[in-house]
Amino acid sequence: MVRITDTSREMRDNLAREFFLEANKRVRRNAKSGLAQAKAATLHFLTNTDTYRSLVSGELAAHFGFIKGESVLRPILNTFVESIHYRFDPFSQNKGSFSFLGILDDYSDVFSLDSAYIKGKNKPGITTQYPLPWLNWLLLQGDAILVKDYHIEIGGLKSRSGEAIMVRGGNWKIPSGFGGTAANNWITRMSPKGTKAITEYDKTLERILEGLLV
Repeated sequence: MVRITDTSREMRDNLAREFFLEANKRVRRNAKSGLAQAKAATLHFLTNTDTYRSLVSGELAAHFGFIKGESVLRPILNTFVESIHYRFDPFSQNKGSFSFLGILDDYSDVFSLDSAYIKGKNKPGITTQYPLPWLNWLLLQGDAILVKDYHIEIGGLKSRSGEAIMVRGGNWKIPSGFGGTAANNWITRMSPKGTKAITEYDKTLERILEGLLV
């Protein structure tokens, strides 16, 4: 409470204290709702990408032999989304923050999933051995050659998916435009580090953060 006998500094300090108390109360009240919105936004932006569409029913699905790419991706997306959490350091005159945190930098949570690997039979003469860590290749290996002396042919072929088959000759890597590195891949492109550009995903999270004080 501010008393009229307070000095200007005391009044300012008391007003600040009341402001931060109210702000902290609102953030605590809205935090769970904000987290749910952040998770929904993350799922939306992950699935509205060329990479996701290609994994479900496009070029990447053919290359990886996915019959139903959506079912392969479901546990991976769920892990990404459920990993999102928040950290709240109550606000005061000297400190305070609220931030959303999420996917592990080394992707160890999703790389440990069965869905992150393609199972099959090892064949003599092929340098790559099953199970194939397709998700690691997609997110981290860039344009590195991953299978030597074999390449993918797409269209009207007898294979597990009916879309493509690996045949002798040439080399194979992640199709152009989809390969990623630790700093630039399907996941990090939503909110790239080291750039001043603000993505739509960033803007959405900013709006959610602003809503915590309503």
